[in-house]
Amino acid sequence: MTRSRTNAAKTAVITLIMLLAGLLPATVQSAEETAGAKEPARNAVFGELLGQSVGLGVYYERMVSDNFAARAGVSTLIVGYGIPLGVSYLSSGNHKFELGGGATYLEITDWVGMHRGLIGSANIGYRYQREQPGFMMRAAYTPLFGREGVVSLVGISLGRAF
Repeated sequence: MTRSRTNAAKTAVITLIMLLAGLLPATVQSAEETAGAKEPARNAVFGELLGQSVGLGVYYERMVSDNFAARAGVSTLIVGYGIPLGVSYLSSGNHKFELGGGATYLEITDWVGMHRGLIGSANIGYRYQREQPGFMMRAAYTPLFGREGVVSLVGISLGRAF
């Protein structure tokens, strides 16, 4: 892949992150108006630093049952981008234990050339999220598994459940 295609990919990821961040307040407000205060928050949009995104990521997450969530996102790194996918088990209550796993497709360019591949991840952490729409945050230990071995990261996420 040429440098111009890599720059185009970075630009696309950054544009998507900015677009999602710009739409977040309107989406949350619309969802709250439609759902009313008594409807549980089944969706979330959040930004993540490190963790499964490996850099700076933006995610959409959907509760698929009372205790299980699936998420997808995009992340940007200084030298590339990623597409993280994951699932999590969440305990009940506002203060939740979170246990999950997933995979991230990474495309990185360095002085040697282009590197592409999948890395596996696990996450063990804490999440604050009320049942009603509103603020949510996560903090998790996230080991990443690849051909080079295991890399341990800690991720922090802030966002909105709706």
